[in-house]
Amino acid sequence: MQKLLYTVVHLLFWTTFTALSWLSISSNPGETAFMVNYPGAGLLLGCWALVNFYIFYFYVQPLFLDSRRFVMYLLISIGFSVLSSLVFVGAFWLLFESFRPYALQKFVEGIGGTFLISQCGSLLKGFVSWNKSLHEKTELENRSLKNELSMLKAQLSPHFLFNTLNNIDTLIYKSQDEASAMLIRLSELLRYMLYESETKEVPIANELEYLKQLIDLQKLRFEAHEFIELTITNRNPEFRIAPLLLLPFVENAFKFVSNPEQ
Repeated sequence: MQKLLYTVVHLLFWTTFTALSWLSISSNPGETAFMVNYPGAGLLLGCWALVNFYIFYFYVQPLFLDSRRFVMYLLISIGFSVLSSLVFVGAFWLLFESFRPYALQKFVEGIGGTFLISQCGSLLKGFVSWNKSLHEKTELENRSLKNELSMLKAQLSPHFLFNTLNNIDTLIYKSQDEASAMLIRLSELLRYMLYESETKEVPIANELEYLKQLIDLQKLRFEAHEFIELTITNRNPEFRIAPLLLLPFVENAFKFVSNPEQ
């Protein structure tokens, strides 16, 4: 996607440059006649623009602007504009005799044109570099968040599993039917934790249902579990959040209770 964006930007620039150049030439009957009589002049003009643009795009901008050597960059831009215009006008002087009376005028105009198009190359390179940097930063943040969530799940899941299995083991001696129901509920929770939570986001309704089942299992630790209440008002069940994001709040509520036997 990024490469496609950069390609489109380059195409838009050169399309605009070609259109503006043609409008400028068309407004001058002498230049229009010259281009009609010498089609190779247009090709040479295009090559000159490409060379100026991409020298700054690939080399000058990364070497000097990225390293904040602004004065050196300005001096090189001016010197390059003079030299490039001299080479361009010299080529036209040698190839097209009818161009020679206008050589000095075109040399001066060429300096400005070279400076402008080379700065366009630097500007576009700056945009590409900024966009790449922003994209890489976003990717890094997403990867870091994903790693944190993975570590969180890896830390919480064994702790929850071992406690619940111990509670169910105790419950077997009291009521086998209830212990069996709790095992089924535990398997549903584990399925959610191991598989459904692998996605980047889940509907908040799924997450809340998971927390309800979790709390039901945690009640096994408490004799006075009738004091444990959960009230949820979910006005937007399709709202999406990161899976297991709310789990630490529920686990900590049970973990730091003053007396788990009451």
